[in-house]
Amino acid sequence: MRTLRILAILSLSSFSVYFPISAKSQSNFFSGSFEETGSFGKFTFQSTPNNSGLMIEYRSQSLKEPLSYYVEKFDECSSMSIFPIHGTQQVAIDGSCISRGGQIYRYVYQWIPERENWCLTREITGERPEKLDSPPLRWQKVARVKPCFPPGERGPYTYESPKIVRAAIATELRRFRSAISTPKTLEMYLSSLLDYQISEMISNITEENVRDINDLGYFLIRGGRSSDARAILEQIIEKFPERTVAKLNLADAYWSMEMFSHAEIFYAQYVSDMKARKLERKIPERAITRSMPTHHQPLNNITH
Repeated sequence: MRTLRILAILSLSSFSVYFPISAKSQSNFFSGSFEETGSFGKFTFQSTPNNSGLMIEYRSQSLKEPLSYYVEKFDECSSMSIFPIHGTQQVAIDGSCISRGGQIYRYVYQWIPERENWCLTREITGERPEKLDSPPLRWQKVARVKPCFPPGERGPYTYESPKIVRAAIATELRRFRSAISTPKTLEMYLSSLLDYQISEMISNITEENVRDINDLGYFLIRGGRSSDARAILEQIIEKFPERTVAKLNLADAYWSMEMFSHAEIFYAQYVSDMKARKLERKIPERAITRSMPTHHQPLNNITH
């Protein structure tokens, strides 16, 4: 049996909707089709007796013997868990500190057939916001790791260049543009979009992609993910304060989250910007109404 020492957070998931169980639950295993060949795999795990980390074992039909990993706590305050990322073939160990201002430690791994092992693909770090109403996705920093660091290899890691990351994001945004052609494909796309993908986009908003990312925020609101949209749109406005349509979208996100006082501010800014550009006729009625205090009504019929 191969035993490897790990000082990172594992993130694992399968295409199948098998058991999305964390190490904090009563169960001590989850299973699914994690490999491209369709081989069935099973993770078993438990905390060490002194609560210093996790002991994990992976068994698969493709392996002659199981793989064993010891995952140390990443911080004294780490709350260790392991879980599959729904809708993917990735798996996760999260050792983030759950308190306000606590450190984020989460690593995403994927099975690589050529290595017959799990390889680190994303390192997710950061610090939880002090304010409870602040969107956590803005504070996650995502790094793409290469070529293959199996669980147990501490690093230092090597990372993809910013140029390659930007190219990958551009490809992802083209997938998004293609998906909005029909309601069904859009729904499928939004349901498959992972939180760390959104965090990565937030950190890489440019003049070239700001329109596409703003539109993604708009559709996330319509898809019931207003908190994720808020994280995107707040960053857009911080970086591109002249982006008028983003103010309307952010106001809609706040409104759908019942953050009415925040929404009123951005509806008012949007109305003011549109009037300054002599575009009063294009201002949606809801923006005018909701820019005035106390007009708290449900969000519906959002339009650009």
